[in-house]
Amino acid sequence: MGCGYRVPAKKLRLALLPALLSLAWPAAAAAADSCSLTLLNSVPLTVADNIAWVPAAVGTRQTQFQIDTASPDNQMGKDAAADFGLPTIDFVPAHNDGGAGGLSLVQTTGTNIDGTTFGTSGFGSIGGATAGNGIAITNARGVVFHRWARADAFTLGAMQTKNLNFVVTDIPQPGSGGILSPQFFRRYDIDLNFSAHKFNMFAPTHCKGEVVYWRAPAVAKLPFRFKNGRIIVRVTLDGREMDAEINTGSPRTEMEFDDVDSLFYRGPTSYGLTRTDDGLHAFDFGILSFGTVSIRNPRVVLTHSAMVPGAGPQTGTLLRNFGNTATQPELTIGTDMLKLLHLYIAFDERMVYITQGPELPEGDKNVMPVVAVTPFRP
Repeated sequence: MGCGYRVPAKKLRLALLPALLSLAWPAAAAAADSCSLTLLNSVPLTVADNIAWVPAAVGTRQTQFQIDTASPDNQMGKDAAADFGLPTIDFVPAHNDGGAGGLSLVQTTGTNIDGTTFGTSGFGSIGGATAGNGIAITNARGVVFHRWARADAFTLGAMQTKNLNFVVTDIPQPGSGGILSPQFFRRYDIDLNFSAHKFNMFAPTHCKGEVVYWRAPAVAKLPFRFKNGRIIVRVTLDGREMDAEINTGSPRTEMEFDDVDSLFYRGPTSYGLTRTDDGLHAFDFGILSFGTVSIRNPRVVLTHSAMVPGAGPQTGTLLRNFGNTATQPELTIGTDMLKLLHLYIAFDERMVYITQGPELPEGDKNVMPVVAVTPFRP
């Protein structure tokens, strides 16, 4: 058949390898030259309060970990580190002027559309150009976290890795195991199948573009930039194209007020604005499009851009900073919207494949041809 081999939808079966695999296994050797997909791992995916969770274990103790596609590094709260019995170790955070090692997850104070202040999150670099051996993550008080916890054995479904580090922060939800970042998954393809409640990991060694193994009527193929640990694509909101961050760590979809003000001419008294439970403003737009796949009437929370060190516009201006230090996209697409879709993220290809959420029934005449899935063979 050659590249592009497909099988009918009714013959598709996901085959999961039975043995434990190491996350340290070279991804390039994970599959032979084939256009079929190689499924490496599959675990339950749960969405609660618009947060995406998967079960994983530290040692023999299993709990829920958050999947955050916009986190700069794996994170764990002090309570979880204590519950797991993990010692914490000091490290020197990497500080530089915008390099890959100088990320910060900043929870700071921003301004609402009506001028009131609120807590928000953003990413940027921490200035200082000093050497370090870990990513700098900062909280709302400007405290840089400088301890990590090391899990000697971390198990996610059929995969196990040794000596996995977590930066100890106050950002993970209390009672959870912590946060798993794109840095943890980027050597693989990841598949967020929200409607089937599955989080899948595939080998990246497949024919380019041949990833849709489920029954769908159409697929949007969006190139993405992997910048500062975040996945950024181009989308269209009510006919206006803009950068958007794929962020499963955010329970809601948000847009900075500067962009709304300049692109859509909406202010605090505009018709159609509603109040959210925490006092912010939200607006139901007409259509959010990911290429050929769309969401109608998306509710977007409107916020004023926050001051993030080394990134974004300066306080007091309505102009967006498009310089090299501008790292905050116009739109953050949270789990409230993402859970309506099916996303396949191919890091090697720098491509996100998006279809409608629910899989079409078997035999539907609108089904596209699907890709075969084969088991792993070392």
